[in-house]
Amino acid sequence: PASIAVTSPNSGEIWQVGSSYNITWISSGTSGTVGIEYSTNNGTSWTSIIASTPDDGSHSWIIPNAPSTTCLVRVSDTDGSPVDISNAVFSITPSTS
Repeated sequence: PASIAVTSPNSGEIWQVGSSYNITWISSGTSGTVGIEYSTNNGTSWTSIIASTPDDGSHSWIIPNAPSTTCLVRVSDTDGSPVDISNAVFSITPSTS
């Protein structure tokens, strides 16, 4: 069966607004493209990061100005399944500059 597993951010990371980090995942048997979203309210609502990107296990993300301690990332096959979400929340912190 097809599978996706988010590997970063996956629990407790602290990512700073305006900095670039790599969202990473492991997958097998997917359609070849994935969509990536983030939540700042523990999964109540989701915002798209990119609607479709090659399923190559990594996507660079410039952190938006949305500080929160209850953030999650969701990676989904563009055909709808499989889907995986960060195992636990991570934080987005304000820029220090």
